[in-house]
Amino acid sequence: IPEQALTKRNDQTGVFVVMVKDSGVRWNNVTVGIKEGDLVQVQGIEKGEYVVTLGQQFLDDNSKIIIPENEFAKQ
Repeated sequence: IPEQALTKRNDQTGVFVVMVKDSGVRWNNVTVGIKEGDLVQVQGIEKGEYVVTLGQQFLDDNSKIIIPENEFAKQ
């Protein structure tokens, strides 16, 4: 995932995963692995999940977000 998606909360590293059907996000703790360029390997999210990469400092678990139209059209 992009390194910029990583966020620290209560001394834990995690990401906000987009819940497309609910137009919200959920906080997931992750374990960081290998870093290559601007990408990092993480354990704690599923393949194919979308993560927030901008503005996550303004989010809390279960925050509602506005998803741009057609952003996730394939779902």
